[in-house]
Amino acid sequence: MLAKGGVFITQGVGSDYRDFHDLLDEPWTPVTPLDPALVARQVAAAGLTVEGRGEAEVVLTFADVGALGWYLRQVPWAVPTVDVERDPGRLRAAHERILADGPVHAREQQFWLRAVKR
Repeated sequence: MLAKGGVFITQGVGSDYRDFHDLLDEPWTPVTPLDPALVARQVAAAGLTVEGRGEAEVVLTFADVGALGWYLRQVPWAVPTVDVERDPGRLRAAHERILADGPVHAREQQFWLRAVKR
């Protein structure tokens, strides 16, 4: 619950993580990404006034598999079928790809929204 004048800030990733699935040779199933416009409508329907919002495609670059492994541990929902500790083979293959082809780039649609309760 927000008091009058309270501020609600949220951010989200409207991405389906396909680039990660491709890199790890993991099956990918298309999903409907989170829609920033829907989030804005829901926030407004809850009685808040949306004062600002933005969207951007963010490109994450991984020049080594250690950074990729760290990311996957922090964001396990990106590729939930790969466990960094129990599945070193996939990371080893990704390591070989990075060595052969150079850094890996993964795209994510991200958004933020700021709203106030009047």
